[in-house]
Amino acid sequence: MKMVTALLVLGLLAAGCATEQWSQSTRDIFVNECIADIQKEMEDDSQVGRHLRDAGISAHDACRCQIENLEAEYSEVDFFQDLSSVEQQKFVKQVTNHCRRNLLESPLD
Repeated sequence: MKMVTALLVLGLLAAGCATEQWSQSTRDIFVNECIADIQKEMEDDSQVGRHLRDAGISAHDACRCQIENLEAEYSEVDFFQDLSSVEQQKFVKQVTNHCRRNLLESPLD
């Protein structure tokens, strides 16, 4: 749920952004919310949290992978203005799964 809130906040920030690169404030919001979500998964001892912990992957590493993949595919403006919130969430989920597969060498759901 935090990630959805972060996406909404990021969308509001991007609406006034004229640059092609993701701003530091947008990156910070995304990464901070991502880290909070992953740390919660680790604390709740979810399957994902256990796999990340067992593999020695920090929440910061996982979130860095996600933001780098988002930035590689979309500019900040394109992501928030051209995609619906549903499309944004779908793409974030795809990036998350891609990063988990690459970091853990096995898909998680």
